[in-house]
Amino acid sequence: PFLRRVFTEYGPQAERSGATLLPAFGNDFIPGTLAGALALREAGSRAAAIDVGYFVRSGGVGGQAFSLGTLNSLVAVVAEPVFGWRAGQLRTEPAGARMRSFDVAGRPRSGITIGSTEHFALPRLAAELAPGLRSVDVYLGWFGSATRMIHLSSGFTSMAGRIPLLKRAVTGAAGLLTRNASVEPSAKTLAATTSHIVAEVFDAAGRVLSRTHVEGPDGYAMTSELLTWGAGRLLTDGAAVGPGTLDPVQAFGLNTLRVGAEQAGMTATTSQSG
Repeated sequence: PFLRRVFTEYGPQAERSGATLLPAFGNDFIPGTLAGALALREAGSRAAAIDVGYFVRSGGVGGQAFSLGTLNSLVAVVAEPVFGWRAGQLRTEPAGARMRSFDVAGRPRSGITIGSTEHFALPRLAAELAPGLRSVDVYLGWFGSATRMIHLSSGFTSMAGRIPLLKRAVTGAAGLLTRNASVEPSAKTLAATTSHIVAEVFDAAGRVLSRTHVEGPDGYAMTSELLTWGAGRLLTDGAAVGPGTLDPVQAFGLNTLRVGAEQAGMTATTSQSG
């Protein structure tokens, strides 16, 4: 996936040239990186694993909550191999290889695993806060009733991503799901939409140590505000940001990133469980 290449391939090139790369600087994947970092800081050295989940709620208002471009991107996500961080290493795996349920505002919501910035940011942060961290999983819960089907078919879709003919068949079939979608999401639906990002840290026995819940407006509003905030910070403090591909905590620091998230309409609540 492109994000992995930005960190592993283009990052060293940027570092040599003195350039700074800040990829995925929006709803994907600032909120989860923030939630995960706050939960890790709360859990401390006993942290062995962390799960992050991305979800949306429409407040009971029907209508299309995503643009056609976003829907096409979701189709592409499930048709390609992604990556995870397991046993202390970055590993290639099928999209949707794992599925789990999170408590989101009092209701169980399921998500499937994807590759994201958190797989780079949280292990780096854990080197200071929780050197025993062995696993980072990030779940996307935007697929609704199709979540389980995508999970169960993850092995096939991963194979299809490596075989051109199968890949065309999978993307063609998935494209049927978006053929009637509008180019733009419903303004009424977006106005009622809230984003919920949950991070949970576990000890080696699987007990929850800490939990952070980040809540914000719809993803498009968050992304525009985060990009504006990030650009402003770089204009004023760009000299303090080092070269290479950086995650947002690495670039700005956790406390400053939290301030930026609040300015983008997000609130973060962290609790300790054990």
